[in-house]
Amino acid sequence: MSLSLMSPHRLLLALMLCLALPARAQVQAPTPAPPTAAATFVLDLDSSRVLQAKNGDARLFPASTTKIMTCLVALERGSLTQKIRVSKNAANTGESGIGLLPGETHTLADLVRAAMIRSANDACVAIAEGVGGNQAQFVAWMNQKAKQLGCRDTHFVNPHGLHDPKHFSSAHDLAVIGRAALKIPFISQVSRQKTAEMPGNWKIGPKRLLINRNKLLWRWEQSDGLKTGYTRQAGNCLVATATQINPATRKPWRLLAVVLKSRPNQSYPDCRKLLESAFGSFARQTVAKKGEILFDGLIKGGAFSLEAVPARDVVLPLRASESQTLSRRVQIFDLTAPVNQGAPVGHVEYFVKVRGQSKRIADIALTARERVPQTLLARAVPRVGNRLKPWHPALRVAFLGLLCGGAAILLLQRKHHARRRRPHSAFRAATLDSPPESSRRHR
Repeated sequence: MSLSLMSPHRLLLALMLCLALPARAQVQAPTPAPPTAAATFVLDLDSSRVLQAKNGDARLFPASTTKIMTCLVALERGSLTQKIRVSKNAANTGESGIGLLPGETHTLADLVRAAMIRSANDACVAIAEGVGGNQAQFVAWMNQKAKQLGCRDTHFVNPHGLHDPKHFSSAHDLAVIGRAALKIPFISQVSRQKTAEMPGNWKIGPKRLLINRNKLLWRWEQSDGLKTGYTRQAGNCLVATATQINPATRKPWRLLAVVLKSRPNQSYPDCRKLLESAFGSFARQTVAKKGEILFDGLIKGGAFSLEAVPARDVVLPLRASESQTLSRRVQIFDLTAPVNQGAPVGHVEYFVKVRGQSKRIADIALTARERVPQTLLARAVPRVGNRLKPWHPALRVAFLGLLCGGAAILLLQRKHHARRRRPHSAFRAATLDSPPESSRRHR
């Protein structure tokens, strides 16, 4: 039936159905599939708040995400300009590499680029031998650093991540390691590079072109790091970072996501889903300003009160429903004066209500706003003064006791001196009034 032959009522009904179809299709649009990874973790790099976690503490094989720790330890214990000679052992390292030959010499900076961008196993062994003297010593440093960072489910056997049953980590621990590594500017800079160059050799040519294996850098403009990983046993792994710029304040917000054992070719979409979901679900809120006094109180032996402040603005990612339930608790260390300006003095914990219970979401360090010197009593008698706080009740009693005792001693001394003076003055007065015995005789 043509439109010209349709009644006005039927025509109106047809138009309404046409307009309703897109809206109905939009409502029934399928929800995005969840990440395929066996373990996931999303971390706010500024506050260290955990935004999402699934099997975060599960011990899994990290594959080449191991190289994040390798480069972190190398740059903490070596220097970027350090020259490293490639050994035969390093050159013979299997699988992913940059074709190093025995006898080549490279700077640590170039080898870190090769490890982070090209995921070069031979470069990692060269780093370990060059900085640590041997692989065993360097790997011991890696495990030591993991413990210092609070990693409880991590143990390294090698510097590159090739499979070993005793070589494992967790999504939580890799997020912690990644956050620590990104505090080194060189690692943060290199991990976001799509390509780089380093010297070659007689076999390759004068230059080596390093192409980053992190496909997320090529596919998503907000992506800016960090490290890929794959072995048959580990599956697809990725530690990825992304930065969102606030259009109003122009301030950056950087998040880190970890996926372990994703399905084939799914580590990149898995990480992107996690990061985009976090950016969309949370909003940043400044809860304390840099230098804002969050604690003002007395410490042992201090001449005046301690003022504890955050060293930078405290900005937390919060859900819309969390702002109303946010609370904080300040914890100050057991301190004894003197305390220098800027010294760590405690921390502030932030909590939100989740299903009626308080959940800690951030732990921020506090420092001394100004120097707190010792009291005179603490300097003179440290054993006493360092145990008491200024104007402590016991100190008040001691002070009043000393004051009253001193006044009493002064009064007694004056009376004693006055008594000693009286006989002497009376004797002098008597001798002055009466003539000498000899003169009386002459009279």
